[in-house]
This record gives sequence, C-alpha cells and structure tokens, in this order.
Amino acid sequence: MILYLPTFRDKSDFNLFQDFSVSKMTKILEDNNINFCYKLHYADKNKPSIKSKRINQVHNIDLYELLSQTDILITDYSSVYFDFLLTDNPIIFTPFDLDEYIKQDRELYFNYHDVTPGPKCQNWDEVLIELKNIISGQDEYCEQRDIINKRFNTFQDGGSSKRVVEYILKHLK
Repeated sequence: MILYLPTFRDKSDFNLFQDFSVSKMTKILEDNNINFCYKLHYADKNKPSIKSKRINQVHNIDLYELLSQTDILITDYSSVYFDFLLTDNPIIFTPFDLDEYIKQDRELYFNYHDVTPGPKCQNWDEVLIELKNIISGQDEYCEQRDIINKRFNTFQDGGSSKRVVEYILKHLK
C-alpha cells in the first residue's frame, strides 16, 4: 500500500492534488496490484475527494495501524515520517509549496533538505516517476534513511515505554 499523509495547513488554500492525474496513478497502481490511500487532517478545510478503484481516502483508521501496513509513504512536512523511518520503507517527499508553507503556516525545526531521506518531488508527475522507480526496486535512499533514523530514533530496543514510565515515576516523587 502507498499512503499519502499531507500536513495540515490552516492558513494556506494550497490544493494538495493540483496536477494529480487519477488515470496515470491508477495505471501504475493497477499494473502493480497496489492501492493508494490518503488521510487528510480532520480539521483540514480543503477536503478534496479523489476516487478510483485503487485510490481511497481513509477516515476512521488509526494512523499507526495504517503505517504498519504501508510499503511506501508520501508526505510533505508531516513529522509522521520520523516514526515511519523505523520500518525502513521508502518515503517520497512532496514539498510542492515549501516556501509558501514556511511563510504562511509553520516554521520548520530543521533544514528540510537535510532531514528528509527520500526524493523531493515538485509535482505529481515527479511523484509518479519516483513511484515507478521504487516499485521496480530502485531505492537510492536506504543509507540516508538509516542515518536520519538513527539521529531521530535513538532508542530502538523496545524499551521506550518502560523508560517513559520510569521517568514519570521518578519526577512524580
């Protein structure tokens, strides 16, 4: 499954699916027996609806349940990709409106290009090219994902919940 998780924009009217070709995407999906799901933020004012046999908007499904079933993540500025890095699956970044997003919506805590281990597409046609590459087995970002994963997901030993509980109990005393 390919999952598209765009970031919430509360000040911008940017059309997330500008230049999105349902027919081109559906062809790739059908040729490879893959589904494309997208989940918009619940408060998003711009709620485009794109439908095809293989393209579906998801609503009431837990985000982390979706991520566990995702083979390729597509996102723009959402921090959810830091969690997805733990899967070591490919990520395609879609900073279609990076300058506008920074000016109108939110600042970024890190240099975007330094911490996004995947192709940065400027439009949906570029996304389609990258999807074809990944589906055909080309993944040039494995090493970069590993570096960023280690930088932001320090503890990968299954003991994070225990550490959080211990920290809370220690500071409650």
